[in-house]
Amino acid sequence: MIDAHAHIHEADFPFEWAEVLQNAQDAGINQIITVGTSVKDSRLAAKFAEQHDEVFALVGIHPGEVIDGGLAELREIIEKSPKIVGFGDVGLDYHYENSQNTPQEQKELLKKILSLALERNLPVSFHVRDAFDDFWSIFDEFKGRIRGVLHSFTGSEDDLAKALQRGLFIGVNGIVTFAGDVREVIRKCPLKSIILETDAPFLAPAKLRGQQNQPANVAEVARFLARLYKVEVSVVDEITSKNTKELFKI
Repeated sequence: MIDAHAHIHEADFPFEWAEVLQNAQDAGINQIITVGTSVKDSRLAAKFAEQHDEVFALVGIHPGEVIDGGLAELREIIEKSPKIVGFGDVGLDYHYENSQNTPQEQKELLKKILSLALERNLPVSFHVRDAFDDFWSIFDEFKGRIRGVLHSFTGSEDDLAKALQRGLFIGVNGIVTFAGDVREVIRKCPLKSIILETDAPFLAPAKLRGQQNQPANVAEVARFLARLYKVEVSVVDEITSKNTKELFKI
């Protein structure tokens, strides 16, 4: 099983790293992708991945974070680390009116990063919140040349349909276990298009709600999806792991 989106490399991650990796192994999670949210954080993610065989990294600048660099810095990180398998968290987030970056700044940054993704032939883990109209407009400028996953998907049925039409994967984490509206949309998504995530330390599954999350809990998401789709957990594991390996080449 694979956790395709977590933030375990961060210095304030609420668990000891050795404990986190052992818990993941005990739960059957054999690969983890840790995700940068700024240039500085992306460097930390790359370094952490290089220190652990089972960990890979994504680099990027989250739309809600201070823009602390640009393409040259991200390109440098990619060139120096063999464990970088894509870009993330990148995208658009209009949920908070007091965001660090205006919608226009976010859109300009996203276009720059997608251009670099094309240049490096790397996939993208997209963060999109209350911004799908602008997101689709930008995504379509690249004429189907971008591979990726809609991380922590909470969009509508219409957005799901648009994502599937464009060949995007759908990132599913603990939200599906406690948000009924998200669950009903995910129910309509074929398992062949799903990738498992935790977004640890955030978004713990329902049975652990209020606690800090960790990659081991992606197994709980898998068990929930097995019940939702009425299949064995091994089927969820096999298909979602195949999807993740196909996208990120790990």
